[in-house]
Amino acid sequence: KMSVKPPLTAIPNDIPATEVSVDLSINAISAINGELDHLQSIRKLMLFDNSFSVFPNISSRHLSLSYNGISSIGNGLDNFSHLQVLLLMANNFERFPNVSCVGNTLWKLDLEYNDISVIKAEDLNGVHKISWLDLSNNKLTAFPELSNIGNSLTYFRMLGNEITTANITSYIDNMIAIERFYIKNGKLTEMPDLSSIAESLRTLDVSENNMVHLENLEERLQPMIMLSTFYGNQIN
Repeated sequence: KMSVKPPLTAIPNDIPATEVSVDLSINAISAINGELDHLQSIRKLMLFDNSFSVFPNISSRHLSLSYNGISSIGNGLDNFSHLQVLLLMANNFERFPNVSCVGNTLWKLDLEYNDISVIKAEDLNGVHKISWLDLSNNKLTAFPELSNIGNSLTYFRMLGNEITTANITSYIDNMIAIERFYIKNGKLTEMPDLSSIAESLRTLDVSENNMVHLENLEERLQPMIMLSTFYGNQIN
């Protein structure tokens, strides 16, 4: 029989100082207490599916903490002067995390499967470079205020929320660089006005909503959109 190693409960102390990528996913690690301080060149740290409830104060360019129990970042990003990718899928966030101290380097943020219900413009103060954002399967009932990243956001995914057409149109105008927009499995009752983002938009997915009418659809999606998906609505 093959022996199955028990999950790690602490960071190993024998990671080479020259290591640039460390994968400690699917373990039971709950804290980092200086075990990685000797890694001066680390670029990618994977801590997916562990037991963290407090955001660890460590340094990396790419950090995955998905499938933990974190509800707040606090001062956890103080050492992340070069953080570019932050994956926080399936944690316990009820508010948009404070990522302002990495606002000039962070370009990818995944917050899918959390409990965020509202996002105000001030939540993104100091954040200017995010181009890839996933807010799918949260508890949003109003479209997030993304004016601070409207010039940089190119990929935006927010499946499975409670967004309606009435509270979306006025915020789309800020997304002037958007190329891929996914708002599938929501509560849209009609096609939002996309005229302000038509020149940049390439992919649109509004499938599995509650839309009945798609009047002047061809005009709304022109001139540049290449792929659109509408299945799962009640279109006449």
